[in-house]
Amino acid sequence: MHLKLVQILILFTLQLPIWISGCVPRGNTSAADSLYLVARGAKPMYNLHQPDKKYFLPYVLEEISGLSYYKNDIVACIQDESGKIYFYNLANEEMVHTSTFEYGGDYEGIEIVNDKVFIVKSDGDLFVTPLDFRTEKRQAERIKTKFKSKNDIEGLGFDPKLNALLLVTKDDAGIDDEKDRDSKGVYAFYLDKMKLDKDALFIITRKEREEFFKSNNPENRYDDKRLLFKPSGIAVHPIDGDYYVLASVGKLLMVLSPDGSIKASHPIKPGILGQPEGICFAPDGTMYIASEGDGDRGYILKYSMKE
Repeated sequence: MHLKLVQILILFTLQLPIWISGCVPRGNTSAADSLYLVARGAKPMYNLHQPDKKYFLPYVLEEISGLSYYKNDIVACIQDESGKIYFYNLANEEMVHTSTFEYGGDYEGIEIVNDKVFIVKSDGDLFVTPLDFRTEKRQAERIKTKFKSKNDIEGLGFDPKLNALLLVTKDDAGIDDEKDRDSKGVYAFYLDKMKLDKDALFIITRKEREEFFKSNNPENRYDDKRLLFKPSGIAVHPIDGDYYVLASVGKLLMVLSPDGSIKASHPIKPGILGQPEGICFAPDGTMYIASEGDGDRGYILKYSMKE
């Protein structure tokens, strides 16, 4: 009798994981995360679940909203609602310079190109100021663009091959009156002309995202919440030239070729990056992602390239 009871318990123990797995909803996040990987045959360059280092920023950067790599482990940061540029030394983990460029406003992206600093506001207007560590206050030149409030610009990057700033919409993809909040547009502001091209370099549509997710998941499972995808940052990889588009809403990092083809899609765990708002690369390919602090200090995570 006791032997039979033991056999029953062993059988129950062996079958328990199978029964539990069968009860897990097919649409849950853990199951869907297998979808958000690189396309078949490609090699992932970063592991977003394992950062190399976490840098806690001063409290003035609690709402950090943009990030750009300068040089020698120094990054330039901006924060929402403050017209200041903050230069932070990652090696020493300290602020090295602060410069005021404008009154308060909804500033969402920053990019250093040669000897100039560019900042973008959510309405799409650009601010440009000389890169100068000798002064703590300098009025920036404001450049109006054709973007509208419905576009909501949060990402600013730079493509050296185009010699153009890259701007990505958080909401509507198009500049015209047609509304399409499910699609996101990537635009070029050409520095030789100092002018925004009203036609997008490419559009990231919901259909394209959905087709990529389905084609790279053998069971065609995906989490609809990921398709919300509202970009908050953009950067160009210094080695292969791919575009990295970061989304806080949707918790996703999408990798695209310069023609807009989706190459990879990586999930972001809220426990690691609560509200990712800025992304940049060092010349060697080291990736940095900044997140707001949500009542605490903002922070930057460092990711080294996989060998």
